[in-house]
Amino acid sequence: MPRRFWLSLAVALSLLLTSLIPAQAAPQRVFYSGLQSCYVTGSTIPNFTLTAEVATTDEYRMTHTVAQSGGPPGVPETVYEGPIAADSPRTVTITGGNATVPGSYTITGRLYLVSSGVLLAQVQASVLIADPCPTPTPDPPDTIAAPADVLWSEAALPSRGATPGAIVTVSVRAFNAGRGAGASSARLSYDPAVLDVLDAQPQRADDWIRARDDRGGTLTIAVGALRPQEQTVVPIRFRVAGAAPTTTLRLVRDDGLDLGNPLFLTIGRRLDGPLELQAERHGTVLGVTGRGFKPGEVLSVWGNRADGSAVALGGGRTHDDRDGTITLNVQAPAAGVTSIVVVGRISGVTGLLDLRSAAQDGVKPRTAHRPLR
Repeated sequence: MPRRFWLSLAVALSLLLTSLIPAQAAPQRVFYSGLQSCYVTGSTIPNFTLTAEVATTDEYRMTHTVAQSGGPPGVPETVYEGPIAADSPRTVTITGGNATVPGSYTITGRLYLVSSGVLLAQVQASVLIADPCPTPTPDPPDTIAAPADVLWSEAALPSRGATPGAIVTVSVRAFNAGRGAGASSARLSYDPAVLDVLDAQPQRADDWIRARDDRGGTLTIAVGALRPQEQTVVPIRFRVAGAAPTTTLRLVRDDGLDLGNPLFLTIGRRLDGPLELQAERHGTVLGVTGRGFKPGEVLSVWGNRADGSAVALGGGRTHDDRDGTITLNVQAPAAGVTSIVVVGRISGVTGLLDLRSAAQDGVKPRTAHRPLR
């Protein structure tokens, strides 16, 4: 039976397809087909499929989950439970919907063994809904000799804070924005007095942890050749081992020419959802500030109305400083706009400013902790 999947968001990410396959069941995998990397706001999202391939005939369960990027995990939906034969893939149709409201979702498909409940494989996809969708730059005739340009970013779950003893999963993403294929590596640094590395789970055979220094608090992540516009994700699990008000994770490409977005985590309470943004109103201009974006990346900015519609408010670029700060001057939105959303087009980092409690000119409005809707 087809299962329903509703996307109600709209900005900029890229399609992420990754498989989490334990060593004891390497031939088994799940994957989505028919998903686009971006849908135009207001357009129809066609049906797509989730497929499972297994090495041994047995009873399996396939689940499908939709969650807002940077927000709390979604509720898994069982889309199939029953026998799957070896070398006979099982494909389930997921019914599409309408891209109506700005935002971004992460889609996760999982494969479990029914008898034990063990997770055998996983796939994740991030879909962008924007108006307009970014247009890829056509490759020139000499693409074969063109260089790669692998850009790095990271996202945490929970996204902004965790309690001592909790597990924080940092997904490190490498995206080739160049016109040629190439490999890359980057160094992730963290405070070893606060975070312990539990494990890293590269999703491709060509990706690996090249160096690990638990005492110094660094991991060197290497990814194999990526084609133009291709990306890969390396999830890394940390345990919060120490007490500190805050801690920061930073990501730098091996040549030092590309900085990932920093992760600023509050220790002591779980915090999820988009980054907090601040603003000051001066007449008809609203000054929006924040940090935690990828340095130098292009930004999309829009306002959400109470009726669920959205209005474009322009864009901008983050500063080139290592904290990924933003300073945007946008025209104060008209009445009815309840929040302002800022999204990094490379990192997918989302910031939210709640305008419903904004005061008079020059007074900073209160920001919201909840995820976008």
